Amino acid sequence: MKKVLAGVMHTIENEFESCIQSVQSQKQVHVTYFVIHDLPNRQAHDKLYDTFMKENAYHDFFVKVDADMVLKNDLFFYTIGEIFNDHPELMMVSFPVYDHFSEKLINGIHSFRNTFKWDRDPNENIYTDASPISDRKKMHLKLKQNAGVHHCPNPSPFQAFHYGMHKAIKVDAGYNMRNAQATRYRMGLKHYSTLMRIFFLSLKSGHLQQIYVLEGVYAVIKNKLTKENVSYNDLEAISYFKNSVENVFSISKRKRRSIYVFFALLRDYPRYSLRYVSMAKRIKKLFS
Repeated sequence: MKKVLAGVMHTIENEFESCIQSVQSQKQVHVTYFVIHDLPNRQAHDKLYDTFMKENAYHDFFVKVDADMVLKNDLFFYTIGEIFNDHPELMMVSFPVYDHFSEKLINGIHSFRNTFKWDRDPNENIYTDASPISDRKKMHLKLKQNAGVHHCPNPSPFQAFHYGMHKAIKVDAGYNMRNAQATRYRMGLKHYSTLMRIFFLSLKSGHLQQIYVLEGVYAVIKNKLTKENVSYNDLEAISYFKNSVENVFSISKRKRRSIYVFFALLRDYPRYSLRYVSMAKRIKKLFS
């Protein structure tokens, strides 16, 4: 029976208890887990990877689990072990997760062979999941099928806000590297497309959680929050949310902000926005 070490990253996620239960319920593997509580984003990832490397002699593989993820498939870890067993060349296996904000599969939940080594950039605070694998195509398997992992099935309002803020920061970081690093540029485009999808879903459904996501994007576009505020426990982000988002009860004001987000994303990221320009006229007519 394979031995799995799961590292759970936790701050304020509503799904934490369900996440832990789903990790404990994994079958046909021996699961050990540890929880990293309330650390800023970069420090939390450093502690996670350091723990994995220290424990490599006692486990067959590692799984990084965010506390907003719930494993609906109780054979998920077993499946990962079988993939590593069948493909000894692989060092990392990633699955998409079903994201309840965008209502689609997004990246992802990551697992690592016990011999995996992390060589981290001390200046990287945004893309903390970036892999140091040099021969990525041969050693990192990115699967596309739904493995039964759900992302943010029951988020708090601040979780939703932070999701939008974090994605907007990643969009900006990726777009600004368009002439230097193609991989980051493409990652930024994926986050951009996700935010645009959430905008259109919010028009259709009016779900408050999707509106909170767009409020997070709005805060970044208006330079109220930056990459320095990316941690869940950032006091400035929490204060902004309480004062400028949570206490705003005007539906019309929320709609105006979401429309502003849509057109600002078109304006600020022209290379990303080409596929959405034709929709802009229809949106203007809808709200004129």
